[in-house]
Amino acid sequence: LKILFVSSTLEGGIGTIQKQLACALGQLNVEVSLWTTSSHLLDVPGCDVKYFKTMGPAQLGYSRSMEIELRRKYRDFDILHVHGFWTAHVKLISLWKSLTERPSFFSIHGALHPHIFSRLRFKKTLARILFHDKAFNAASVLHAASKIEYLQVRDHEDRHPVMLVPNGIELIKPSYDIELISTELQKLYSSNKVLLYLSRLHPTKGIELLIESINCLELSSPGAFNGWQLVIAGSGTEKYKQSLLRKIDSAGLSAQITLIGFVDGDTKSFILSESQSFVLPSFSESFPLAVLEAMLYELPVLTTTGTPFDFLDDDGAGWYCRLNRDSISAALLDMCEKSDVELIEMGANGLSVLQRDYDIDKVALKYLNSYMWSLGRCPKPDSIMSSAIM
Repeated sequence: LKILFVSSTLEGGIGTIQKQLACALGQLNVEVSLWTTSSHLLDVPGCDVKYFKTMGPAQLGYSRSMEIELRRKYRDFDILHVHGFWTAHVKLISLWKSLTERPSFFSIHGALHPHIFSRLRFKKTLARILFHDKAFNAASVLHAASKIEYLQVRDHEDRHPVMLVPNGIELIKPSYDIELISTELQKLYSSNKVLLYLSRLHPTKGIELLIESINCLELSSPGAFNGWQLVIAGSGTEKYKQSLLRKIDSAGLSAQITLIGFVDGDTKSFILSESQSFVLPSFSESFPLAVLEAMLYELPVLTTTGTPFDFLDDDGAGWYCRLNRDSISAALLDMCEKSDVELIEMGANGLSVLQRDYDIDKVALKYLNSYMWSLGRCPKPDSIMSSAIM
């Protein structure tokens, strides 16, 4: 079985999803090729990765050379699978349909969330008119990573089958070399319990709401957050970073909130290994791998209804909050009142859920079954939804 992945980006979560999925499918004897207009190329063992130059406005992401290559090579692939939404690489779905009757899959990756769609509305409406609606109509199967995203797809259209399969993660926990960790960071961790935020610095991530919630907690329950430190790790624009620092300072929380910037490698493994809890207060997410990474390191997770992780409360693995200060503040208070043993138990519960539902090898098998069904080679799997979830 030969699959062609097409994406405009190999950075961040979407890049990691494609890399890990391609590797896992390779273990199932599926040959994956990856075409991209991103200059940030990934090293994907066993996967042929090709970069194509764009023409015209960079934000449009249109590649004439990629279209020409598809016309030449489409017979080499059984299935086309396009990842991502708002750039012109999605035009390949319509082109594929004009060239062959073989199936195509279209992964949305959170693009239809109302909060996302409301931003840059004119640009996105224009993109829909130019190529996205055509791509939707041409795709054989749409992919949603959660029930929330499935319903967003159904609000957009209700004709296509939808593959409902979550993102997965390799169950390998990288270690770290303590000699490579800065003395300042080691000191910060040795003297505090740490609530870790590890994601982009961006308004959609709800960081301001988190700061306001901690401030609300301090006002309603003075001293409740004592002994804890919110560590914010991630990159963003300097303007936005400075706005966060001003907000932290005006709330009087400079001693309890630390920004450490972008991390990877040993430092990333260190902060995940040594933190006591994890937070992602986003307004909108498709299926953030950061939460799965936190669960891999056995951290209780505090997140919001802007994410799809509604199992956290029921499985005793964290807190699933409404998108307001009171709800997040109440969850923070509960976290602060937990003993070390209780927090460890919650983290262990999260790891059990991860092993059960989000192991990349199990997820890849669901992809394979869906691919084979689309080719008429096996019965319809449970992951293919043809009507709304009740």
